[in-house]
Amino acid sequence: MKIILKSISCCATTLLFLLAFHGTAIAATAITQNVTNISYNNATGNGRVLNPFIVNAYGVCWNTTGAPTLGDNSTNEGATNSNINFSSEMFGLAPGTRYFVRAYAREWWGAVSYGGVVEFTTTRFIPTVTTQSVTDIKSKSALGHGTVVDLGLSNITQHGICWNSDGDPSIDDKKTEEGALYETGSFATEIKGLKSNRTYFVRAYATNPEGTAYGNEVVFTTSTSPPIVSTQDVEDIDSTNAMANGTIEDIGAPDPTQYGFCWNTNGMPDLGDTITELGDVNQTGPFSYVMTELLSDRIYYVRAYATNTAGTSYGNEVSFRTVNNPDGSAGTDGNDYGFCFIETLNTVNMVLMHGVIAFSGIVLAVIYFKRRRR
Repeated sequence: MKIILKSISCCATTLLFLLAFHGTAIAATAITQNVTNISYNNATGNGRVLNPFIVNAYGVCWNTTGAPTLGDNSTNEGATNSNINFSSEMFGLAPGTRYFVRAYAREWWGAVSYGGVVEFTTTRFIPTVTTQSVTDIKSKSALGHGTVVDLGLSNITQHGICWNSDGDPSIDDKKTEEGALYETGSFATEIKGLKSNRTYFVRAYATNPEGTAYGNEVVFTTSTSPPIVSTQDVEDIDSTNAMANGTIEDIGAPDPTQYGFCWNTNGMPDLGDTITELGDVNQTGPFSYVMTELLSDRIYYVRAYATNTAGTSYGNEVSFRTVNNPDGSAGTDGNDYGFCFIETLNTVNMVLMHGVIAFSGIVLAVIYFKRRRR
């Protein structure tokens, strides 16, 4: 019994000595350092243990909610009774996930010290991209923008912008191809072949061997554009009528609300001159119109035109001359100048003819009487 009491007394004395010697440094200090070697499913936690007494376990612990403890995932690098820097591998992580990690040190009697919380996010199998607003929007083109935030498991083999007019575009729709990419960052690419006054949906994309990732969807609308028309040669020309010919080369956007021809006798005709209105139109192609009530033997100038909300477009100018009336009349303005001129000429001719006949008769009579006197 004396031996037992003596042993207990020695142990108590030793414990009191150790406690008095270490004072407030009885529990170790754990310091969390930045996480390194981050991949899609593992990472390296780093830390320090200072002032350990008898630490029987140290390492890192982690979770996805914050302030991790040993009740969460953890590593155990063993025991130590001296200051130490350490690294500890965290396995079984989820791709593209945000994690919270802390270093820890546990003394032999159960006291646990934790370091500060450090955050990190694992990489993804596929890249991470975002889409920014479209700029430099025109009637047939625009400039798309995107940012590669994360390359993913391996380098990007292709990236760019994809678009359609229905929504949720993918690389199966129209797209640009900007090639391989070995670092994160922003990019811009020209979107071509668009139609005027049309709404489009755009997403940035990036592809690596693991798959294709898409950014958020951005919507934009191209600007309006005037139609494009041309004027062809006038046909079937007579003294009062002629057939004008034109072609709508590009419908523009929105569709024209009016098209036809305008003409005058001065040149460069526009909507302020004589016009014809053929109504609205929704497709390209040739069109014709017979211009009537023209004046004969006159030079006319004609242009095709088409109008939409973006403005009025004119074709090239074409000139033609109406035919002179075979009877001398001058067309449809109500004045028969040619006919009156011919009538005047006929009257003068008749007077001259009668004068010549009368004069000839007098000359013949004089000659006759002179001969009889002889």
